[in-house]
Amino acid sequence: MKSKSRIAVWSPMPPIKSGVADSTLELLMELRHCYDIEVFIDAGYHPTSEVTAVFPVYSYTLYDQRYRKRRFKVVLHQLGNSYFHFYQYEPMRQQRNVIVSLHDLTWGKTLFNAYAIRGRYDDLRRDIASMVTTEELMAYDAAEAALHRGDVGLMQAFLDNHYLLNNLIRYSRVQVVRLDIVEELRRLYPDANPYFIRHVPKPLKVDQQSARARLRIHPETFMVGVFGYVAPSKRVEKTIAAFREFLQGHPNSCLVIVGPFYDEAYTQDLRQLIAPLAECVTMTGFVEATEYNAYLAACDVVVGLRWPWSGERSRVVNQAIGAGKPVIITDLPKWSDYPAQFTWRVPVNENEIPMITAALIQLAKSSELLKSASIAAFQWFDGERRFENMVAEYRRVIDGLIAE
Repeated sequence: MKSKSRIAVWSPMPPIKSGVADSTLELLMELRHCYDIEVFIDAGYHPTSEVTAVFPVYSYTLYDQRYRKRRFKVVLHQLGNSYFHFYQYEPMRQQRNVIVSLHDLTWGKTLFNAYAIRGRYDDLRRDIASMVTTEELMAYDAAEAALHRGDVGLMQAFLDNHYLLNNLIRYSRVQVVRLDIVEELRRLYPDANPYFIRHVPKPLKVDQQSARARLRIHPETFMVGVFGYVAPSKRVEKTIAAFREFLQGHPNSCLVIVGPFYDEAYTQDLRQLIAPLAECVTMTGFVEATEYNAYLAACDVVVGLRWPWSGERSRVVNQAIGAGKPVIITDLPKWSDYPAQFTWRVPVNENEIPMITAALIQLAKSSELLKSASIAAFQWFDGERRFENMVAEYRRVIDGLIAE
C-alpha cells in the first residue's frame, strides 16, 4: 500500500475563536484521507480534543525537529487577518514548497498590528523597507511619526494602499486566494502565483423544527439571526435598530445574536440597545458548535452587515446560505455573486435600516417567499457541491507541488 504524502499545516486551531481555525479544521477532516498531516500551532494554548483525537499537533517551535525526522512534501499556511497568525510569518521564509492560503488582502494591517502590539517598530520598519520603494518608505515614516503624535489617519491610509504581501509571495510557491482577485494580485505582484479557490463551509443539514425544540423556540416565531464575532465591523447595532422597527408590526418575532464578544465597550453598547427589547433579543456570547448550529438551523433569515472596505468573504454568510437561509447583506462588490432569489442587499447610508426592516417584513408576510428563498439558497450552495469542489481544488494544488 502506497504511503500518504506528508504535509505540514500551520494554522490556529479550536478553541481559538477564529473563522480560519474552524474552516481549516473542517478542510483537514477531508484532506486527512489523502495525506499524512501534522499541525503546527502557536504557543500558549491546547487544541480541543476534536483536533487532537485526529491529528498530531505540535508547537511551531518543534517544526524543524519534525522536518528532520521525515521531510514534509508541502507546507500549507492558512492566513487570516488577526494576530493569531503572526507566529507563521517569520518561520515561513525557511520552509520549502509553501502554499499560502490568504483569507483576504488585509495582511498589511495584521502585520502592523502584530509588530506594534509587541513594540517592535524597528523590526516592522525593516520589514516594510524590504517590500516598498524609497518614496513609499518615506510615506510610512511620516505615517509612523504622525501615529506617535496621536494622528492615525496617515497610517490608516498607508495600510489601505499597501497590502504588504511581497514577502508572503516571495516565501511561497502558490498563493491560494479566496476572492476572485487573481488578476489584481498578478498586476500588483508580477512574481505571484495565485490560485483561486472559493472557500465555503460544509453545508449544515439540521432540521429547523428539531433545532427550535432543542432551543425552546416556538415553531411559529419569526426568527432573525446575526452570527459570528460580535464586533463593530459587523455593525450589529444597525440590525438591532431595524429589528426594533420590524417588531412593532410583528411582535411574534425574535432576534438572536450568536457569537463571541470581541470588544467589551461595544458589547455594552449593544446591551443598552437591546435592554428595552429584552424578551425578544438574545445575545448568547460564545457557544459550542452544536448549539451554534442549532441557532443557525432555527433561524428564518440571517443578517450579515459589513463596512464597504471590508476585505474578505464572510464565512457566516456562506454558512447561512449553506443552511438554506435567506440573507440580508451589505451591498458589496465582493458579495455580488449571491443570487437575488435568496439575497436582499442594503446600502451603507440613511436607507440601510429602513431597507433591512422592509426585507424582514417582506419575508415575514409571505411564507411562500420565505420557503422559495430557503430552497434557492440551499440548492445554489449544495447543488453545485461547493464544499466538495473546494476540497478537490486544494488536493489539486497540493498534488501539483508534490509531483514537481
